[in-house]
Amino acid sequence: MKKYNLDEYQKKAIDVKDGAYLCIAGPGSGKTTVITHRVLSLINKGVSPDNILVITFTKKAAVSMEYRFKNMIGLDTCMPVTFGTFHSVFFKLIRMYTKINVDNLASDKERMNICFEILKKLGYLQKYDKDAINDALNMISVLKNDVKKEDEQNGYEKNGMLAMVSSEYASKILCMYNACLKEKGLIDYEDILIIMREICVNNPDILEKIQEKYKYIMVDEFQDINELQMDIVNRIVGKYGNIFAVGDEDQAIYGFRGARSDIMLRFKEIYTDSTILNLKNNYRSDSSIIDTSNKLITNNKKRYKKEILGVSNIDGAFAVKMYLNANDEYAFIRNLIVNRKKGESIAILIRKNIDGVVISNYLDRLGIKHDFDMIGHTMYKTGILFEVMKDIKEAVRSNKLYNVDSRIIGKLKPPRALEYILNAKGYNLRAKTSVMVADGIDILREDSRKFKTINEWIDYSEGIISIGNEEKIRDVSLEPYPVILTMHASKGLEFDTVIIPMLNEGIIPNRRIVTNDDMEEERRLLYVAMTRAKHNLYITARKSEDGKSFEISRFYNEII
Repeated sequence: MKKYNLDEYQKKAIDVKDGAYLCIAGPGSGKTTVITHRVLSLINKGVSPDNILVITFTKKAAVSMEYRFKNMIGLDTCMPVTFGTFHSVFFKLIRMYTKINVDNLASDKERMNICFEILKKLGYLQKYDKDAINDALNMISVLKNDVKKEDEQNGYEKNGMLAMVSSEYASKILCMYNACLKEKGLIDYEDILIIMREICVNNPDILEKIQEKYKYIMVDEFQDINELQMDIVNRIVGKYGNIFAVGDEDQAIYGFRGARSDIMLRFKEIYTDSTILNLKNNYRSDSSIIDTSNKLITNNKKRYKKEILGVSNIDGAFAVKMYLNANDEYAFIRNLIVNRKKGESIAILIRKNIDGVVISNYLDRLGIKHDFDMIGHTMYKTGILFEVMKDIKEAVRSNKLYNVDSRIIGKLKPPRALEYILNAKGYNLRAKTSVMVADGIDILREDSRKFKTINEWIDYSEGIISIGNEEKIRDVSLEPYPVILTMHASKGLEFDTVIIPMLNEGIIPNRRIVTNDDMEEERRLLYVAMTRAKHNLYITARKSEDGKSFEISRFYNEII
């Protein structure tokens, strides 16, 4: 068995046994180590391995954690601890204890086809639009997961993506979607949770069997739990009261998916005899990065007060730089990349994919190899970008596009031509009900300014489409190319050097933010991005671009 050096806070968390515990685990605090060691500690205290359940939010995390545990105890040692996601665990329990058929799960293709037919019937789509369909499916998922009790629900909370559509629109799509699934004899992943809750509520004998099986429950990334998931977990925990939740409310950045970080903040209300534990040591970041990120996040009101201590002995660098224009800002990024140390990992973390398009193009022009894990360029192959560019191409080169005068559009500069098409073909109206369509249009508007003529832009888009679909982002661990990632995509990762460009109002925080809760989530998002840095963190902003003035982000004064 491998031995690990554990600090006093980790040891305290690992050693607890019975009762309800919330373990607050900040960035780089070793939460996975704590979870796997606590599983072993429970077993050493006499708990049967098959009475332990560890729930994570992704399959990748579950597999990784189970491997870490088995590697710790010896790969040949058999200890039947359950590691899994909410959906996978509840799927197995339903099959194990009921006769309900849950093998008729709808495939992604079936779900998308069903949703497309609904959107077409309601008049929201005329042609198959993968982006709009995914948007609607995400909305359906949020609505289903936010249901505590159907008889208590008086409407849907409008946050994140749901704020972009009417309640009537949302509820109608949900009802039609559920009816279509039922007609076809299918269920989706969210139905697994709903079925599981109904079993817990209506079948006390089955609930008791589940409680006897899983007497000790551990939940990872607890800040991302939603109401439905929490309802089920709480019912299973009910008999023995043994729950160990690990999370960090300061890293709650998935409110738009229905996650409820306030559940973590209400932990002591839910479990009145619970204990709060803190993993205080950050083993990832330089002390200057820790201090600066802490200055930022303490401006949030809805959080636990906590102390985070740096233990890294490696000196790093932190700087916030203001540049006159975007070109100067990009030049700074270029110099950091060109002068990086051998083997140094660098990430450029952006608020939205569109923010990375220009940076990626800039690096391309300089011949600087990099990875861009983004949606923008690949969207030229499908979705809204493909659709709009197809319309532009037909209008300019084929004169086939209905309701568009090719003589007019052919004489316009790309930005003007784009707006002409967007209005003539109704894309701007679709953007009001689809975040994905709106984001795609933002990318098109950004790209359109880079070309002198419409034909140049069409040639560019055709070149992107011709790139083989097999060309995907490489594993960033294989070669230390600089990587461009969204802040959301960076969660759970770490890099030697992190660059956060465009610390400007309208970018971070996003211009669509309207509520205090949303603003706190934007601050948490920046906090997550900053705490990906191990040694060096550079944050930049610009005063202007193409003659347009930019205002410095309100977060600037919180970190300097």
